[in-house]
Amino acid sequence: MAPPATLPFAALPADLDGEVRLHEPMAAHTTFHIGGPADVWVRPRTVAAFARLLAAWEGEVTVVGRGSNLLVRDGGIRGVVVDLHHLDHSDRDGDTIVVGGGLALGRLVRRMGEMGLGGLEELAGIPGTVGAAVRMNAGAHGREIADLLIEARIAIRDGRLAWRPAEELELAYRTSGLARDEWVVEARLAARPAAPAATERLHELLAQRAASQPVSLPSAGSIFKNPPERAAWRLIRDAGLAGERIGGAQISPHHANFIVNLGGATAADVEALIHLARERVVADCGVALALEVVVLGEQ
Repeated sequence: MAPPATLPFAALPADLDGEVRLHEPMAAHTTFHIGGPADVWVRPRTVAAFARLLAAWEGEVTVVGRGSNLLVRDGGIRGVVVDLHHLDHSDRDGDTIVVGGGLALGRLVRRMGEMGLGGLEELAGIPGTVGAAVRMNAGAHGREIADLLIEARIAIRDGRLAWRPAEELELAYRTSGLARDEWVVEARLAARPAAPAATERLHELLAQRAASQPVSLPSAGSIFKNPPERAAWRLIRDAGLAGERIGGAQISPHHANFIVNLGGATAADVEALIHLARERVVADCGVALALEVVVLGEQ
């Protein structure tokens, strides 16, 4: 494993409005609690600061939200890693609501409830951000963020910002047409009045999640996408892999589409379990599982 490069702060805009750290361990910024160092880690405080960084930085850029749905390899990430945590605003604008790309989905649902709005209660248990949710068209229990999305503000690698209507984003099951070097910094959602039983529905869904998923252990959420008309967790369980362990990582016996960090797990441990699950499921029933979790960095 090569040591991380030494990159000077001077390579960034001198008056960048945000936090900047060198050789920051990504394990501190992922829900898996796994990941080697980022050469440079930046948390801009505004959309404008992020755009200035993109325009000024000539090397690699990797953007993360709150580190869910993400496995960072043990060798870390070269270049700049941008954490959009501070882009968490939410503002009512007539019959719409404009929210920051770094806003956690659970917080979005709560803020909408405080405004008397609803329609995304099913997404409250997804441990991701608005920006990531738009990129992957996140959904649960038959609801997707595409159902309320009107348009998204995109930051482009050269520092330009542009609003794009939802129909141009090519949203489909757990995917979108966004390019690798385009990132969602804001989203405009339809402001729909909450259903009469929205609060009860929200509590019911969160209770279901706590009962059916290994929420007490670090994970990245669902590892694989569900194949058409199939459930990935059931295929992995039926292949006899629930509870399988490599190093500090384990295929959860509670929900077999989750890999959990039992303590001290490495990305290599997790990737070995991913490979094992794919190999065994293909041998068992001929289904090729596609990753839902994003894998980044060097081994």
